[in-house]
Amino acid sequence: MRKIPATLLTPSDCTWRCLPPIRSFLAEKDARSMTVRYRANRAVIFDSDLFHETDRIAFQSGYTNRRVNITLLCGRRRSHEGLA
Repeated sequence: MRKIPATLLTPSDCTWRCLPPIRSFLAEKDARSMTVRYRANRAVIFDSDLFHETDRIAFQSGYTNRRVNITLLCGRRRSHEGLA
């Protein structure tokens, strides 16, 4: 699997409107996706400098069935080295 950094984008660049160009870019780079299946009380730790998105979710209705997402950002972002 090729790891394609997303560090050239700012959060304001990453809206639903830019998904087609991002998907085209990833296809050109022969990037592959990885899906981490849902499991209760699971922590997923990953390099957020890489392109990532939340998968489709379907939970039962009701307050106690809601998904909780906690994001913790640590350290400094990597430089853009090697992205020529």
